[in-house]
Amino acid sequence: MAGAVAVLSVISLAPSASRITLNKRSALAAHGSHVVLDFEGFAVEPAAAGRWTLATLEAAAAAHGATVVHSKLVLLGEDGTTPPGFTAAVLLDESHATAHCYSEHGWLAVDVFTCGAQADTLGFADAVRRKVEGYVPGVRCTQHASIDRFLHRELELEDSGHTS
Repeated sequence: MAGAVAVLSVISLAPSASRITLNKRSALAAHGSHVVLDFEGFAVEPAAAGRWTLATLEAAAAAHGATVVHSKLVLLGEDGTTPPGFTAAVLLDESHATAHCYSEHGWLAVDVFTCGAQADTLGFADAVRRKVEGYVPGVRCTQHASIDRFLHRELELEDSGHTS
């Protein structure tokens, strides 16, 4: 199907966001999934919350079939030149999971991206969401969306000897 293009819907979510899948209208197959989570009310002490978040990402990765190859936590704003918060990154054999926090605003953004069939991306992200919602009283998920990634025509992969 030459010229097939994925079409995404723009969706506004209520404060108690349900998970949505951005619509794909094409004959393309996917070889990956990318989930994004946004939270408000995550007003935390950056160092402790950063360590907790990194450990949460690592544990969720392991529990959902992803292979951690490297992890890194960077605390932000300690020198006063940037807003306080943190960035936590877990590099996976299958791709990555990251979290970025602006603690003074109470914002936390998480993304989980995996490729292939080994890791359960949706389960991974759902587990992180449940942990975050249990960690900070009153935290709210304002966005929980997923999108298919590595879209391709299956014929190309079949012709090259690979399958999706």
